[in-house]
Amino acid sequence: MVLFQEDLPPHEGANDANRRRAARVLATLEAIDNRFLGPDRKPFALTSPASYDLTEFSRTGRKRFPHVPCLNEPERAFRAIRAVMDYRRNAREAEPVTAQPLPDSLTARVEILRERSAGSTAAFPLTEPDSKELVGAFGIPLIEEGLARTEQEAQDIAERIGFPVVVKGVAANLTHKSDAGAVRVNVGDAAGIQQACRDIVRNVAAYDPDIRLDGWLVARMAPAGLELVLGMQRDPEMGPVVMFGAGGVWLELMKDVAFGPPGLSRDGAARLIDSTRIGRLLDGIPR
Repeated sequence: MVLFQEDLPPHEGANDANRRRAARVLATLEAIDNRFLGPDRKPFALTSPASYDLTEFSRTGRKRFPHVPCLNEPERAFRAIRAVMDYRRNAREAEPVTAQPLPDSLTARVEILRERSAGSTAAFPLTEPDSKELVGAFGIPLIEEGLARTEQEAQDIAERIGFPVVVKGVAANLTHKSDAGAVRVNVGDAAGIQQACRDIVRNVAAYDPDIRLDGWLVARMAPAGLELVLGMQRDPEMGPVVMFGAGGVWLELMKDVAFGPPGLSRDGAARLIDSTRIGRLLDGIPR
């Protein structure tokens, strides 16, 4: 069941008209929350036909009444409601998923990150080696690589891995390596390693003097293929979400991504992948 309501006010104060409008909307939300919601009741959604962006008031309403979705603009609201209906149908058809415990090799590392997060007032990035340590602990295969603190270490890692290699700058706040000139590909010999390390240091310093490199990541060149992105985030309103889509420079240019809840079944993950254009290319059949 969908309930339409007048245009949501930007906030509760400012003038008498806004206060009266806010009071009506809040009274509606409270009535829905108290009288109609429950495990055996029909779901409600409050939509605003003229509001196109989140406001201070709509965020406040969502926090006070988390079980009543406050949706802006009818077309977007109906798409969201349809997505919920599709999700419920797919969930009934999906194979059950059993939560797996953290690997032993990951538990200690996660605890360190949790302690660090508890002392932080905002989200903080991890370096690429730290991120890959977490990913690898779940059994996801990774390209052979090593972290070098000196140019000589970078040369030693490259010789152990085998040329050609990729050299990348490493720093927690170096989130856009290509923009900073912090990536060198197809490095073919020891002299190239030395030059790549020095170029990256110079480029990063010019890009942002506040970035302090922790070293260089030297990795085996990956074979040609599609570049994908897989992301995870805890959204303040939606909770944990996972993301799949086109990676690399295509992430910003194409914005070809799809989002879903964690704990997807194999069928659910396949549907998430197939909902993107890049995902359909994985079958080798552009359509």
